[in-house]
Amino acid sequence: MTIARLSLAVLALAAVGCRCQPPVNQGRPDYVAMPTALDFSACPTKDELGNIVDGGVFPDQKTVVISNRSNSPGTFVPTFSGTGADRFSLASMPMGVGSNEDIEVPVQFSPDRRGDVQATLTIDDGDPETKPITVDLTGTGKNLPAQPTLEVSFEQADGGFAPCIAGVLCQQEYPATLLGETKTLRVRLRNLGCPALNVTGLSLEKTNAGGDQMAYTLEQPVQVPSSSNPLVMSTADGTDEKTLVIRFAPEEDGSNDTQRFAVLSITSNDFVNPLFTISLSGEGVTPALGALPTSCRYNEALDICKRTGTKEANFAEFTLVNDGTSDLKIDSALFRSTGMNNSGSGGRFTVMNPVDGQTLTVGQSTVLRVQHTDLPLFVVDVITVSASIPGQPAGSLARIPLTVSGGTKPCLATEPDDKLTFADAGTELTTKTVTVKALAMRPGTMTPCGTLVVEGVEIPPEYTQFSVVAPLLTANQEILAGSQADITVQFKKPITGGRQAGELIIKTNDTDFAAPSYKKLLLESDNPLNPIPECDLRVCPGSMATCTTPGNVMVRLSQLGMPKTLTLWGGESVDPMNETLPNKGIAEWKFRASAPSGNVPNWSLTGGNVFTTQNYQTLTLNPTVTGDYLAFLWVKDVSGQETEIQCQVRISVYP
Repeated sequence: MTIARLSLAVLALAAVGCRCQPPVNQGRPDYVAMPTALDFSACPTKDELGNIVDGGVFPDQKTVVISNRSNSPGTFVPTFSGTGADRFSLASMPMGVGSNEDIEVPVQFSPDRRGDVQATLTIDDGDPETKPITVDLTGTGKNLPAQPTLEVSFEQADGGFAPCIAGVLCQQEYPATLLGETKTLRVRLRNLGCPALNVTGLSLEKTNAGGDQMAYTLEQPVQVPSSSNPLVMSTADGTDEKTLVIRFAPEEDGSNDTQRFAVLSITSNDFVNPLFTISLSGEGVTPALGALPTSCRYNEALDICKRTGTKEANFAEFTLVNDGTSDLKIDSALFRSTGMNNSGSGGRFTVMNPVDGQTLTVGQSTVLRVQHTDLPLFVVDVITVSASIPGQPAGSLARIPLTVSGGTKPCLATEPDDKLTFADAGTELTTKTVTVKALAMRPGTMTPCGTLVVEGVEIPPEYTQFSVVAPLLTANQEILAGSQADITVQFKKPITGGRQAGELIIKTNDTDFAAPSYKKLLLESDNPLNPIPECDLRVCPGSMATCTTPGNVMVRLSQLGMPKTLTLWGGESVDPMNETLPNKGIAEWKFRASAPSGNVPNWSLTGGNVFTTQNYQTLTLNPTVTGDYLAFLWVKDVSGQETEIQCQVRISVYP
């Protein structure tokens, strides 16, 4: 009795265990698609008149995951149906789905006109007892111009952006800026059309109005675009944005005119509006607070570090004068290094008589006395004196920088001096060295130089092709006079080739390269442009001599021998840059095909839907089935660059 009860218990446990696992279909595949619907949006390949869009547009691609939940593998036979079926395709096609396998299938949508289309992707697993699965496809041909279309907007003083109207001179007004200070504003560029937009020129020119100084500088991009090296915006509908940065830096120019004017011109391949112009205007404000002197180099004998008199070792006197027309209040005099009003740079500079809060009547002055503790290491600090009219916001009347420096001044030099070129980059990743030197003696003199302190080395993040890699110079790293250290710069060569530019910024304690200019090296490459290879797919009913021209073909089964075979040939595909090489610069070909319907047996395509060095494959037709086969081709050039759009041929088979 006990044994019987134990046996029943074991059987019960076994039954419970079976209910913990989903039933497995051992006899046939079991496909599931995720998601079951895909939405696409892409630019039409033709314009409003039915002409092919100049410059080309690209399909939208989404991925559907096909999961086989069975232990039985299945084939993969796709079919597109519906009114928009010819607008959809597979970027690659698997031969099948293995047992308990998940595969990703890339689906592409390439409309020929604006508006919505629908289609259904049906996938058959090859088993007549199972029902094919479907994926609903909705595609939208974007209602965008069929030409590159430039949108320009400019930043206003409050931080908002205003649009430029084509054909109308835009006006960008900079806020009033104290002489000797700077302000930057931005200009945004967007492509609202389908094809790629190329900005082919950016120029800043001073106008005849205003003072004599050219107060505007294009800070970004560093490399000014040209017709041979344009600034490219390939993504349509404004999602690809480029930002221009323009710095306004008014200085006293002796003209007695505080207004500064210039014009920014933007040229592009926008067919309707190839030129945009923006008028730049700003005013340089003369501070009502004067300072004499504005700097002190404690260790230089010829710098007396005061308004008049003889030099007093390790002391400076800055005379602050109200030379305006109303009373002013000195709000603060703060060290940049510490944010304090009494001491800066690790105690190297000390204020002996703080001036914060003092009120100066017209013509009245006060003295800011600063002591220096002399040590060999050279340091630089800035004391910013802010003033306002009593009752007004702090710093609204003037902000005057007073520079103090002491110790033995370093002498920075680099090798190369101004440019690091990667024009001979032969591999994807190339590294080159910039040597940072702390000279022992100032060039052309017998004056000794001091220790160089590296505050930082950087490449702005927008220059993605360039990077600083190990070995690195760390922040606050010291290089003794007469010594040197290396910076390693890496260039990632884009597969498309062409010209790239960047900027290496080296920040040190050498005041000859102080902020915001610093020591900068231009990074550049000028490798030949590598155009995208062009596929050419042809159908050959017999020998290669019978190959058709590119395009859709009609084939009669009765005219083919047995077996019913065609040759798909890509031998006329070409890499425009290397067409004199063997196979016209093409290194690999990949062919794919689909049958008239998902359940057609007894047809095949050699090649396995993978890239091979063979430029043709054999398509075997079902000898009794008529309808449309679809054939596709991708190619890669010798550099590994692949066609962005597959070639496609429709093969209409008749009895």
